[in-house]
Amino acid sequence: MSDTVFTPFDKQKSVILSDKRIIGAFAGKRCIIPQSKVLTLDGVKEFQDIVSSNHLLSFDQKANQFSIQRSSASFPKTKAIVYRVIHGQGEFFASGNHQIFLKGYGYQSVSEIIQSFSCNHNASNAVLISHPLTISDMNLLMYRLNDLYSNYTVLDFQNYYEMDNRQRDPQLHLAIEVFRSLFPSLSDVLKFFLRSYQGSSVYGDVQGHKKLEYNHSDLHTGLNSNLDVKGLDSFQSFFFSSSCKQSDIFGQSLRKLPKDHQFLCMILNHLKALLFDQFCLELLDVSACENPILAIEQVSKQWVWDVSVERTNNYFSDGAIHHNSGKSEVGAVKAGMYQELKPNIRHKGIDPYLGIIAAPTRDMLARLSWKKFLLYWNPFIQKHIANPLTIWWHDHEDYVNESMIYGISADTPERLEGVKASWIFIDEVLQVKEQFFLECLARVADTEGFIICTGSLGVQHINPKQHWAYKYFKETMLEDTACFEWCTKDNPYFPQKELVRLSNTLDVKTFNAMFTINWDVTPKAAVYDEWSEANEISNYQYDSKLETYISIDWGWTHPMAVGFYQYDRRKDHVYKFDEIVKSKMTLDQLYQEIIKRNWIKTVRDTTKIRRPNGEYEDFEFDRITNITEFCCDIAGDQTREQMGISNILYMQDKFKLKFKRSRSAIIDGIVTVRSYIKTASGNVRFFVDPKKCPEFINGVKRYRFPEKDGIILSEVPVKENDDAMDETRYFFVNYLADRVVMTRPSQSKQW
Repeated sequence: MSDTVFTPFDKQKSVILSDKRIIGAFAGKRCIIPQSKVLTLDGVKEFQDIVSSNHLLSFDQKANQFSIQRSSASFPKTKAIVYRVIHGQGEFFASGNHQIFLKGYGYQSVSEIIQSFSCNHNASNAVLISHPLTISDMNLLMYRLNDLYSNYTVLDFQNYYEMDNRQRDPQLHLAIEVFRSLFPSLSDVLKFFLRSYQGSSVYGDVQGHKKLEYNHSDLHTGLNSNLDVKGLDSFQSFFFSSSCKQSDIFGQSLRKLPKDHQFLCMILNHLKALLFDQFCLELLDVSACENPILAIEQVSKQWVWDVSVERTNNYFSDGAIHHNSGKSEVGAVKAGMYQELKPNIRHKGIDPYLGIIAAPTRDMLARLSWKKFLLYWNPFIQKHIANPLTIWWHDHEDYVNESMIYGISADTPERLEGVKASWIFIDEVLQVKEQFFLECLARVADTEGFIICTGSLGVQHINPKQHWAYKYFKETMLEDTACFEWCTKDNPYFPQKELVRLSNTLDVKTFNAMFTINWDVTPKAAVYDEWSEANEISNYQYDSKLETYISIDWGWTHPMAVGFYQYDRRKDHVYKFDEIVKSKMTLDQLYQEIIKRNWIKTVRDTTKIRRPNGEYEDFEFDRITNITEFCCDIAGDQTREQMGISNILYMQDKFKLKFKRSRSAIIDGIVTVRSYIKTASGNVRFFVDPKKCPEFINGVKRYRFPEKDGIILSEVPVKENDDAMDETRYFFVNYLADRVVMTRPSQSKQW
């Protein structure tokens, strides 16, 4: 069996038990800054320096005790607003949705604490469950233990057992030499004791170490102790296993020692008393303490990092117990089940039973997804190599056509070409391009194989609702597909009474963002990042007393976008109450779409239009009478080859419409729109009917600035599905720009 244990809660169990061919598993994001301090068996480290071989101090909630758990390597997650959490032992910095363990409340995000406890004013109810030692105290302890181990000598051993020259054995020096060579660092010997003596396959229950009392009065008869023999057997089986990387020379030296050699067992006994008992006494065999939160302050937008911890899914850092979501663990476990059970195997087929583990980048694949799979399924693996990432399953030789697993990065999709996969596990799928997912669907088509995708919702580069994953897992699900989601409120340790209280206290948007999976959020580089539900007004009714405007962004292949606005000059409020967004629509069709509105008033009128032969003829039409003015962009002045006339002149000659258009920098229009979405004082002046204007609502949440590695590269937004955004900007620039202090046009591109 593997040393790694995964204990899923209900939502995770549903993923593991699902028989659907395509599975999506999505969780919320939570991260801390890379400079945060974490205790490992190698001492205190910064979060960004954690590697996959590290073991972190964690907290077992069920056993109500501290433990040591293995972790993945830490990795940069995203750039987010960071908060400074000040508490009784110091402070830490984390994103708003990062979860920490509170007395009486279980895990809560930083944002939840701000909302429910009002920490800036009254933190009396916000109390962290913490360790009695500060991170500095832990660092001093590990330094002291490391110093003892580094200076450990034969003389120390002899003095401890009061050995004289007549009792010395010539193999004593060899025993210590071998022991120190196989345990080059303090962390190596601590890991060995944790494995050998706790009586559990998990680095958690170390209470058993208290029972390991050796009787050293008789050195020879002491070897008869079952605990001694168990310790020695564990030692030899551990270091002679195929996973052990000891050098041949020391392996040969150790084999020269008798299996029951007294000095080797005595060294183990001595170091246990010297190091391990002290380690357990001060770090693990202690009761969790209460650590009050004093204040929470918003700092700035910074890069935040994440890590995955086995079994407990949490770690201790800077005075608090921090949680990670566990969705990648679910993917790794489910993928291994496919490889072991082979539900879709064709025994007479000519292709191998092949699994694929994929991640957005080669680095993320090697450091996170691949490592996590190895941790859970190592006992079932016959062999694996790192370049290229390949696993031979334990039943590899039982099948004529092999049983293997490949690691493939989504940024090198060409490696998928020609592959017939039995299953594919895509980790962090929201960072993967749609084309890679579609290629994966093709790769499992012949085998009737399986795909499991895991990802984190939270601060995204785009509105998650516009992500391709939403289309396949939420909007129009593919056949034989299941989507599983979990968030804070799914945490089994979160009090349901508190959840009800918060649902009755917080506004809908805040509650959904904190306690549910929210696919409809504003991207982190959003142009209009202040947009909120306060700007949305349902079932708006046309008011004939208000000024009414129509704004147009001309188009043909890309959609033509038309917005309908009313302006309340007394309140300085703007209402967008209808829209038209459609591709390949002629100007005549556009006009007919406009006059179909039941609130549009028209009169019968006549004009003269020019026929293709150059002659003019009378043309009767319904002229619009209740629109204050039309506006558009300056491109409307450009002559269209198909008509030999500009859009503006065509609409003016045929339908007697007059357009206003102004030249302005894009950023100037953005500034004006922003000022109406929400002023610095919190005043909202721009309202949109979400039912009548769905393209605008979706567009405002995907309208973003270009960025790379969290840095915004330009003040000119990404030119992508922005037609509704453009026509909105034209309205504000043409009629309300004089109410806002503008930037100089030279600062940015025009229109």
